Amino acid sequence: MGDTLKQVILEAETLPPFTSSARKITALASNIDCAPADIVRVIETDPTMTVALIRLLNSDYFSMETPCYTVSEAVVTLGITTVKNIALKTGERRTLPTFTDADPGALGLHMHCAGTGMIARHLARFLALPPRVQDQALSAGLMHDLGKIALLNAMPAQYSSAVQKAKEQGVSLDVSERTHLDCDHSQVGQMLSEAWNLPEIFTITMGDHYESTLSISDERTFALFDCVTAANTIIQRKGFGTSGDPEPPKLTESAKTRFGISSSEALEKKLPPTLVEELNQLQEMLHHA
Repeated sequence: MGDTLKQVILEAETLPPFTSSARKITALASNIDCAPADIVRVIETDPTMTVALIRLLNSDYFSMETPCYTVSEAVVTLGITTVKNIALKTGERRTLPTFTDADPGALGLHMHCAGTGMIARHLARFLALPPRVQDQALSAGLMHDLGKIALLNAMPAQYSSAVQKAKEQGVSLDVSERTHLDCDHSQVGQMLSEAWNLPEIFTITMGDHYESTLSISDERTFALFDCVTAANTIIQRKGFGTSGDPEPPKLTESAKTRFGISSSEALEKKLPPTLVEELNQLQEMLHHA
């Protein structure tokens, strides 16, 4: 493992949340009348807060027979008060810095992650996967770019520069990352998932959400992977948020086969007509947190 990768993994132990989530969770925690659902809704839009809970429940301390995949499962196991306190503690850390010159406070990256999670759940619903698995798609989509968040956290200036150079040179972000940082966000994501003992779906989607080169053990996990890769493509095509990639990735062949379509445009037509309104509401929530 190179020195850069070691630094990124080490500093990810105290990964901070996005600014808007930290502000919102602090405000909710100070209101004794806030509904538990409001707290869950904020956590489910922040990858750092979500992974803090999922990581805890999958640790040796709990030794759960069934892995934890979602915030809702964490609430059932820990109780809403404990979940709120963990989120609040995470929110007390320093928040993420600027992602790009056009994305102060990394709000665009936040929108990208949350929007990918939303669409991934819609796609899982389209496939008629069980509700619990639909929620897993939300978590996997939300957390797919944790590698980017970890890089931004550990080396904000260098990482923002790598993102900018990808745009200027017309190369993919992972190529620019490897050129200027000696590692890429997929490598970081995979290593974090493995180090934190996260379920397989997170290792795969955090480690390679373009076209998986990792072995996938079962059909449910493969379906979730296809939902996340397709959601990542769709959300970038819509220009919702900032991923750092100069161009949206192409839809994978496995996703085309699974959804029975030939293009991302055709897949978008299979999403509910309420999606635009839902994305507008999500943007409003994140902007005014």
